[in-house]
Amino acid sequence: MTASRIFLAGSNEESYTLVEETAFETEDELQAVLARCPYLMPGDQIDPDKPRRWLLVDREVGIPGEVGGPSRWSLDHLFLDQDGIPTLVECKLASDPRSRYDVTTQMITYASNGPDHWDISVLRQLAANSAARNHNRLLDDEIRALLRDDAADIEGFWRTVADNLKRGKVRLVFVADRIPSELSRSSGFLKKPDVEVLAIEIKQFKGKDQRAFVPRVVVGPKSIIRERFLDACPPATRPTFEMVLDHSIARGYTIYWGKLGFSVRAHLSKEQRRISFAYGWPSGNFQIYLRDLPISDTENKALREKLTAYGIFRDAGKWTLDAKLDARAIAIMPRVYEFLLEEMDKIAKEH
Repeated sequence: MTASRIFLAGSNEESYTLVEETAFETEDELQAVLARCPYLMPGDQIDPDKPRRWLLVDREVGIPGEVGGPSRWSLDHLFLDQDGIPTLVECKLASDPRSRYDVTTQMITYASNGPDHWDISVLRQLAANSAARNHNRLLDDEIRALLRDDAADIEGFWRTVADNLKRGKVRLVFVADRIPSELSRSSGFLKKPDVEVLAIEIKQFKGKDQRAFVPRVVVGPKSIIRERFLDACPPATRPTFEMVLDHSIARGYTIYWGKLGFSVRAHLSKEQRRISFAYGWPSGNFQIYLRDLPISDTENKALREKLTAYGIFRDAGKWTLDAKLDARAIAIMPRVYEFLLEEMDKIAKEH
């Protein structure tokens, strides 16, 4: 298989540096990279509306089999997010056959014992040691940075962590250089009401004197909802909705999942707000919503006329265009949606 490549542009964009996808040599290398840069667990992909931020408690965190007992197992990483949710992380390389089977059993064991048997004072000391060792900072300063609050209630944060552990409200994260399909499927079956399960793929690229990492959430809360939505759609419409979702994400737009359908949201950086401009419904309907677009009435009317000219939309209110995804609409939707995204790119850039 040909390795993927990334071309890094120089400051004058006339010279480019090639970095090629390169396997991690050892699992420890992947673990060390993640410990140095927790944000390779992409918090914006996990929760676009409230991106997750991370505080490292420690690597190789011991897990006792009983309260006050000695450690029986060792967790690769333990992180806390800004809501005090303990995040248990296990790293595996795709070349290791255990990444397909044993890691799932390991995680179940760790998640079943750690929250019940961890001593919060021990975790707090581990986090303090990590802050001093990795960043030469006090733990309280690390927590204030995590919460983005100089007056943060430090003791309150640790009470929240303790409460989450008591409730079993944790996040389980599988990290690998490539997520095998078996692990992707099994991750979806581990979910309990207070347990969030994620599988994150981190690819490494190496050049002459440079190294790049590309993280991607393969299994997460949004991906499970997405599959449920697609399974509820008429089979003929599934590829069209997959195209809408994939193209939206690739262009930097956010997918917001409601109880029944989804909306596509644009972030207006200058105005510091998000607007929804497209909706999908499991009935096989695709809608465009024009009311919140930051353009003049004349521009809004012109855009509406261009969209209506495709011949697949009907008026569904003053601001809404609705398309039933029949055979004709499905055939031209890639072209229609590409036009819509190009228009939204212009609007988002200006506002």
